[in-house]
Amino acid sequence: MFDINLVPEIQQQKQAQAKRNTVATIIGAAIVGAVVVTLVVLGSLKVAAGISLKNTQRKIDDVKAESEQYKELEETVLSIEAGLAGIKSTIDGQNDWTKLMPHLETATPSDIQYRSLGIEGTTITARLVGKNVDSVARFIRSYENYQVLVLTGNGTPQEEATIALNDVAVGTAKVKSDGTWVYSMAYPGTNDFEVEVSGAAKGTVSYVDSTKSLKQDGMISARVANLFAGISTKQYSKEGATVNFDSTFTVLTEALW
Repeated sequence: MFDINLVPEIQQQKQAQAKRNTVATIIGAAIVGAVVVTLVVLGSLKVAAGISLKNTQRKIDDVKAESEQYKELEETVLSIEAGLAGIKSTIDGQNDWTKLMPHLETATPSDIQYRSLGIEGTTITARLVGKNVDSVARFIRSYENYQVLVLTGNGTPQEEATIALNDVAVGTAKVKSDGTWVYSMAYPGTNDFEVEVSGAAKGTVSYVDSTKSLKQDGMISARVANLFAGISTKQYSKEGATVNFDSTFTVLTEALW
């Protein structure tokens, strides 16, 4: 059997080219379609992302606005707490530096006078004038050795404890809001003495020099403490027969309030 090719060679080439063109067109159309679909999907995603971003930003703005409200509330609460703390401190007699003045008067040698006094925290700065150079040494020695008898106890807030030394009233102490009170007095020295507390609390503290013992009875406690620490002096200058000098020292405020 013989195959007879009845289609001229040129016609075969045209038919092959037509097939290739058809395939190329189909592929091109598929690519264009895929690109269009991709662009549509990307556009949809962009729109969705934009909507999501706006919603997120709106939530952020809402949270910020709510946080500002809480911030204002927090500042109000802190302000109220500070006010209450200040009121409590006033009621409890804290930072009542008038309680320090009797001790300064007792501790300061008679030949020395204060010209100015400054208080910052628990630090005292002062300008003083003494009779002579030896006055400065006496000042330092007196303040370093100055001791107080610190009495503490419990009671009903705002009640008062009355303190007497050897049957002579020397002062009172108001019970603080936490139910405690504190009172300090210049340590009576090496002689026998008895301190009696009445009113908000009752008890006695006695000292016997022969045995060097401090005895406590009742609902009070007692301890001996140095009221001043870190005494330093500087800037000496003579003014006629007197000597001017500066001093800095700290105060054990726990013994005062």
